[in-house]
Amino acid sequence: MTDRFVDPRPVDRRRDLARIGAGAGALLLTVVWFRHQLVDVWPLLWPPTEPMAATMALVVALSLLLPMMIAAALVDVLYDRVVE
Repeated sequence: MTDRFVDPRPVDRRRDLARIGAGAGALLLTVVWFRHQLVDVWPLLWPPTEPMAATMALVVALSLLLPMMIAAALVDVLYDRVVE
């Protein structure tokens, strides 16, 4: 098969950098906002010696991903409105 998938949008490095920057900013803001709670729960999370600790570490890590995803989506929408 010589047919390759053609991406409808051309590669835009500025958009990618905006997404990465917004995600990193959201992660930093979330960690700063919840720093006291994270410090309190850190001894329970690391090192994960039992299954409950490993599950809780996974839940905390996935909780930190959600603001990053939302920030990247919002920047993508704003980028479409402002730049294009």
